[in-house]
Amino acid sequence: MANHNFVTCFSGEGNPLMAFDLLWCDGEDLRCLLLTDRKRRLRSVVPRGGERLLYCDHVADMAEELFALVCQRDIVTATQKT
Repeated sequence: MANHNFVTCFSGEGNPLMAFDLLWCDGEDLRCLLLTDRKRRLRSVVPRGGERLLYCDHVADMAEELFALVCQRDIVTATQKT
C-alpha cells in the first residue's frame, strides 16, 4: 500500500517497518502530486488508534528541539527531509 509523512508497522517480534511517503494507492500513481498532498493521502489510509500500524506526522521548524528529544530518549533512528 505505501512505498517509502511516516508510518510505522511493528512486526510480530516488535521490529518497526516504516513508510515515509505514499507513492501509489489503489492503482493510482501519486508521484506527480505534491508531497503535502501525498502525506494527506497517507494519513487517510492509516487507521487511527491501531496497535501495530502507527501514523507519525512530520515536524516542521523544530529541528533542534526534535534532535534534543531524540538524544534524550536514546532513539536509534531519526529521519530528516529538507
